[in-house]
Amino acid sequence: LGLQLPSTLDPRIVALAQEWRSGSNDPRAIAARGEQWFAANGFTYSLSPGTMDAGPAEFLFERRTGFCAHYATTYA
Repeated sequence: LGLQLPSTLDPRIVALAQEWRSGSNDPRAIAARGEQWFAANGFTYSLSPGTMDAGPAEFLFERRTGFCAHYATTYA
C-alpha cells in the first residue's frame, strides 16, 4: 500500500512536475530543477513540522517546512 501513487493529484503538483520536466527527460536534470525550486522558495527543515495528513500540496505550497519524509514524498 505504501508504494502506490495516489489516484489523483492536486493540479498544482501536476503543473510543478511538468515545469521541472520541461525541456528534458533526463532524471538528473529534473531532480536538479526540483532542488533549485526548493532552494528558491524558502523551504526549511524541521524535526517537528506536523503531519502530512492534508497531503503533499500543503507542504509544497503552504507550510514549506518539513523533515525527510515530507521532501521524499513530494519528490515521489
